[in-house]
Amino acid sequence: MIQELKKDIKAVVLSEYKLMACILVVLIIFWKFINKLISTYIVCITETVTNDSLFIALIFFLCPVFIALIKHDSLKRETKKLSQRHLWEFFLFVVYVGFKIWGRFDFYSYMGISYFACLFLGMFFTEYVFYCLYRKEFQALTGLYKRTHPFFIDAPTTNDGYNRDFLLRTLLDKVLSTFDSHYFVETPNSFTILLSESFGIGKTSFLCQMKKAIRGGEYQNKIIYVEFRPWLCEKTETMITEFFSVLHQELNRHFILPTGMFSSYLSLLVEKVPDSYYSFMFKSLYKKKTLTTEHDRIMTFLKQIDRPIIISIDDVDRLHDDEVKLMLNLIRDTADFPNLFYIIAADKKNLCLSLERLGIEAPEVYMKKFINFECLFPANDAVLKKIFQEKLDSVLREYSCTGNKDLIIDSIFEIENLLNAFETPRDILRFFNVFTFAMDCIERNGMMDEINVADLFAISIIQYLNINLYRIFGGFNVQMHYTAKL
Repeated sequence: MIQELKKDIKAVVLSEYKLMACILVVLIIFWKFINKLISTYIVCITETVTNDSLFIALIFFLCPVFIALIKHDSLKRETKKLSQRHLWEFFLFVVYVGFKIWGRFDFYSYMGISYFACLFLGMFFTEYVFYCLYRKEFQALTGLYKRTHPFFIDAPTTNDGYNRDFLLRTLLDKVLSTFDSHYFVETPNSFTILLSESFGIGKTSFLCQMKKAIRGGEYQNKIIYVEFRPWLCEKTETMITEFFSVLHQELNRHFILPTGMFSSYLSLLVEKVPDSYYSFMFKSLYKKKTLTTEHDRIMTFLKQIDRPIIISIDDVDRLHDDEVKLMLNLIRDTADFPNLFYIIAADKKNLCLSLERLGIEAPEVYMKKFINFECLFPANDAVLKKIFQEKLDSVLREYSCTGNKDLIIDSIFEIENLLNAFETPRDILRFFNVFTFAMDCIERNGMMDEINVADLFAISIIQYLNINLYRIFGGFNVQMHYTAKL
């Protein structure tokens, strides 16, 4: 609860502090002028009403209530403990107190309480009523799930949590350097880079960082970024049409393309597919031309562009075997155009298995025909340890183990070769989902004070690494009973 409140406070302050700081600076700089303005006009307005009047004080008090009734629907759906509205109400109250203390004027009042003070009292009263009527009810409804730790979700991110910024910059700079050197080559080809890492290493996050650096960072207007997702396509011929559609759409944002440049070439490619809808459609739109003519037409145009084009293709190892081979043929033969830099993210072992199932002997040798450079991420043992320690610390804090947290951590790290159980950051997240699920079950049964957290952690490790051994030990029952403190 405290952590959630701190999170809300941080979010609200970060969103509004600049404007509030500007207002404070203006108040400080023009303090005398504002004092004179309030004394001359604002106070005079308040003095037009009767002093020491219960009716006037009640009007000021009820103003926030009327506003709250108007915005009733939006206010009752509010779920945050602290919102931007609360921060501004507090800020205005502080400003009022400042004027009250340091200002050289008096407001009309009722029983010694100024009318403006009645306004703030009404505001605080309204907030309290809404809290009692709606927010308490919401907290009661959500209390059950708020007492559980959310699952750790392994989603791609643009944050450089793996310290790969230097690798990204080096790769993009080499693309630019290669483009400059190839600009005067008579018959340049495309260049293919394979991000050859296993699942969970962060290949997709690396591509997200690349996309951010190119489209909104320092490489903007230096490189064109095209994102192709072949696994969205159902058929192989759809993959070809989708590839050229995505490429055409992105290039059309930067250049004036010759009429029918890609579609004419695509029509000739697709008509080779028997009984294809695309074949019938394109035949009726374009005259018969040769593939060579249309291919060279695209090459001539792309050779003249002023910046390289990076085409990222993620999760190629997610494709079916025949689709993998089609993608390799696409980048090396069908779309082997100048100034194109393909960046393929895939596990090389899985690619080789797909090619083996297609009857290709020595798949690694075969892939050398398609891949120009294999990029590997640097060793991430230190990163894995850092992620593990951060997750462990946050989980223990979440379950209020702060009193003996250091002792628990020391006991956990006494497990021999603990970090060897995790090969990737994804493995760490999956394990902590197992561990926090067990912790939530124990907390819901009211046994947190009786449990040995370090032993529960060890049993969760067994569950994660060897489910059969975990079942031999008694499964969930052993977590509930064996780990109880003696």
